[in-house]
Amino acid sequence: FDLDGTLFPETTSGIELARLLGHLDLVRDLEERYARFEISNAEAAQQDAHAYRGRRVPELEHAILKIPLINGFEETICRLKEHSIHVLIVTLAWSFAARTLVRRYGLDGYAGAVLGEENDRFTGKIERNFEDFDKPLFVRAYAERFGFSLSQCVAVGDSRSDIPLFKEVGLSVALNATEQARAEADLSLSTNDLTQILPHIIADAP
Repeated sequence: FDLDGTLFPETTSGIELARLLGHLDLVRDLEERYARFEISNAEAAQQDAHAYRGRRVPELEHAILKIPLINGFEETICRLKEHSIHVLIVTLAWSFAARTLVRRYGLDGYAGAVLGEENDRFTGKIERNFEDFDKPLFVRAYAERFGFSLSQCVAVGDSRSDIPLFKEVGLSVALNATEQARAEADLSLSTNDLTQILPHIIADAP
C-alpha cells in the first residue's frame, strides 16, 4: 500500500505533520510543485526536514496515529493476514510515518524517506532519500527474501509515484487515483471503503 492519498485518503502525512510543526504553507507548496514535476521528492524532503530538528519522535508518531485512515482499513488488514498475505506500506513520505502504522497494526514492512533520529529526537537531517523508482526495488528485495516474486504482489496506490511499482507487480490497483495512475493500473476503484479491494485479491472474499 501507498500511504498518502491511499491509506490517508483525505490528507497527507506531510500536511498534517507540517500543520503541527508550523510550516504548512511550505509543505503545501512543495507537494504541489512535486505534483507538477517541478521538483523531485528528494528536493522536497530536503526543504521539509529542517522543521523536524529536535522534535520528539513519540510526539510525531502520536500525530500520525490521529490522522483518519480510509474506512475498512483494519478489517482489510485482518482479512489479508488471515490468508497469510504480507502487508507493506511503501511511500515517498517519511518512513517513520509508515513505521508507526506498521507497528500499531502488526504489518510486515515499510519503506520511505528516512529522517535521522538520535536519542528519541529527530535530527533534521535526511539519512536516505526515497523516490518512485525505489518502490519496486524495495518490494522486489522483500519478495526475494521471503521466496516469492513481484508477479505475486499487489500494489495499491493513487498517484504517479506508484506507477513504477504498478508496472512490475502482478496486480496494480489505482484507488481514488489520479488520471495518470488510473491509466497505468490493471484495476481502478473509487471508494471510501478499503474492503472493496478484497474480492480482487482473495478468491473467497464477498
